[in-house]
Amino acid sequence: MRDHYFNDNRNGNNTMRQFKYFIYVLLLSIFFLYGLGVGLYRLPPFEQLMFIKKSLSFENKSLQNKVNIDLSIQERSSSDLISLRQDLINFLVPSEPSSVSLRKKNNDVVNISARYYGISVNAVLTKTKKINSDCLKIYIQGHGGNPFDFAYHNELVDSFLEIGCNVLSMSMLGIGLNKGKASFLSRFGEIKLSANQAANHGNYSLFFDAASPHIDPLSLFLYPHITIINTVLDESKYDDVSIMGISGGGWYTVWLAALMPKISTSISYAGSLPLPYSKYEENHGDWEQIHSKLYGKVSYLDLYQLMLVDQFGVNNRSAFLVYNDNDSCCFMDPYVSHFQNTINSSNAFPSIIIDESTLHSINPTLVLDILNSN
Repeated sequence: MRDHYFNDNRNGNNTMRQFKYFIYVLLLSIFFLYGLGVGLYRLPPFEQLMFIKKSLSFENKSLQNKVNIDLSIQERSSSDLISLRQDLINFLVPSEPSSVSLRKKNNDVVNISARYYGISVNAVLTKTKKINSDCLKIYIQGHGGNPFDFAYHNELVDSFLEIGCNVLSMSMLGIGLNKGKASFLSRFGEIKLSANQAANHGNYSLFFDAASPHIDPLSLFLYPHITIINTVLDESKYDDVSIMGISGGGWYTVWLAALMPKISTSISYAGSLPLPYSKYEENHGDWEQIHSKLYGKVSYLDLYQLMLVDQFGVNNRSAFLVYNDNDSCCFMDPYVSHFQNTINSSNAFPSIIIDESTLHSINPTLVLDILNSN
């Protein structure tokens, strides 16, 4: 009887230990998967963790060495800029136009889609109550995804609608409004991406169309957005067209403003710095921001100048590069101050504004002040 009791007791202890072991493994697996999600998809609390990392780093702002970059500034002539813009368009715009469809959700909201190869890019046009609006505001969200998930976007939309402007809201390729499967041509045949793979921008570097071998993979990022914007502009007469975006959306803002002279004002928020700054970890970007072969033909300094000139090469447009001084993600001080001091005396480049913030986000009040001053 005594042996039987101890056997039962040992079996019970073994069962309890196995249960505890199972719970530990389960919890570790959950923490690991969520941590993976934070790193890959920037789930909360990504921004807070990045800020803590910066705060604890011995390479903080007060101790950081001086920025060791000798940035060569070259102001291009009007003819050079006109020629450069056309060259870029030749590398990005295919000979065959992509299809665009407009679907009304209601009288005030229009869903717009562009199809390019096996890629779908979507946008939402929100219309003001004002009749015959002549003002269009274009907003592009960054890697965070859907612009309607962000309070600062929604606050800007409400403000724009109130003053009588229509608002075109967009996301990056493969993210947010554009989340889903994708496919395109490559040297190895058709590439088919799952929704998760389509959100990884490095995968698009494999793009190659033997019928148009000169088209760069950046065409997949930019051409559908160009098509949608042109469709909206063709539908109504807009005298005032502005574009803005944050992070990856700020990168889009730089490129689209450089390529599309119809845009009168552009505000790139925490979107880019010239490539020499990318040697510092804080200024790294996704594939599209650094690795395209087109960056061997055009620099960010060239793109910044293109943001200001019209179709005739005249410097008559407004452009702003806005940064947060202690941004929890990227493109922060001391690098942005170094860049500002480097080009501050030149009117050939956009105005640089450095806001006081530890967040990787837009300050709607600042954006509205910039737009109201132009």
